[in-house]
Amino acid sequence: VNSSTRSRLVVLLFLWIPTTCTSVLRSRSRTKTQVVRQRNFFKSFVSPHVQFRRVHADASTSSELERPMIKDEPLALKELKACIEREYNSFFAPMEREFYNQNVEFIDPTTSFTGIDKYQGNVDMLAGRTPFGKFIFGEPSLQLHKIEQTGDWSLRTRWTLSFRFLLLPWQPKAIFTGISDYTLDKDYKVKMQQDYWDSINLSGGGEYASKPAIAGVLDLINQLFEKDYTDSSNRPELPYTLLRRAAGYEIRKYPGYDALEVPLDSDAPSKLAAYTSGNNDLKQTFRPYSPSIILASGENIQTRSILRYIPPHQQREEDGLSATTTIPNSSVGNIVHIPSTVVAVIPTSESAGDSAIQRGYKQLSTKVGVDNMSPKTVEEAVYVQFDGRQRDDGICGEIWVPLEDHPWL
Repeated sequence: VNSSTRSRLVVLLFLWIPTTCTSVLRSRSRTKTQVVRQRNFFKSFVSPHVQFRRVHADASTSSELERPMIKDEPLALKELKACIEREYNSFFAPMEREFYNQNVEFIDPTTSFTGIDKYQGNVDMLAGRTPFGKFIFGEPSLQLHKIEQTGDWSLRTRWTLSFRFLLLPWQPKAIFTGISDYTLDKDYKVKMQQDYWDSINLSGGGEYASKPAIAGVLDLINQLFEKDYTDSSNRPELPYTLLRRAAGYEIRKYPGYDALEVPLDSDAPSKLAAYTSGNNDLKQTFRPYSPSIILASGENIQTRSILRYIPPHQQREEDGLSATTTIPNSSVGNIVHIPSTVVAVIPTSESAGDSAIQRGYKQLSTKVGVDNMSPKTVEEAVYVQFDGRQRDDGICGEIWVPLEDHPWL
């Protein structure tokens, strides 16, 4: 057994054994109280803030249940939503315990527990505020993308969580995106939170389904041992917000940018280098961003031979375009202004070419369509290449598919 395999086994045991024990203990304790909880479920929702209406339980039966319907959003619910935003933005520093039920229940793909003290201990550990957390997790980050009310007594958040795993010498970064479904009690306090990861729980139609805890552990381990790349270009990468890390693709939101387009031919590299070195109307120099972007146009996604390089700039809040930097004209190409955009992304080790772009574009469009996302109808398919970046299995390229507006984009 080689050292890499031994490392994987150690990490697997370290993560999986506590998770399994916790799940077993939790399942036993829940069995004793499950009937009582179900019996008292609807009683707990009686509140002066709501009125009741009768609805059919489902289409196959004539029995009816009473369920609350909120007329207007109560102040307590508004305060809870504001609390959740504050906690995400600060990574629960502090956790506002007054907005949580004392017996709050938490479930995610790797663990579950009950009780407000355990809840706070978990977030403090992930944020590196406990001795154990400091030993395991570095550079913790939690981004809130959206919070919405999904029912009379439920909320949903969409988020991105990341951290570095300090137990391994190379300290790899792990990233998770997903949703949290909150169930509220009659006082609009969090009664239960169930997390789903896009990488393992996302199913057809954009819905989420529970998976065994081992699936979550293996997803983490695969990230920790994912092949890295080397980058010899010394070029900064255009920043983006990761909205979804799913099985087989990502969804990213890029800021607006300015770029120089030139025909992709044998002279393209020298033309771009001359422009960024000061051979332009204003004699201005630029340090171009990575990646290089190649567009293919035509009904069959044929190559249009256009390359974009992205110069530094500041952003206007209203449209994400350049605020103060004047982009000089060029005699070798066109200056274009690209607004903020959301794209679906898959990696490819193939070089730019008609067949690679065609194949990747169709594959990615199908993937996001299954998950209830809509690709934009565009004349150009996008292939990007990270110049100077190399993996063991080939060059670092990506296929980008712009997406239509979606409620959480």
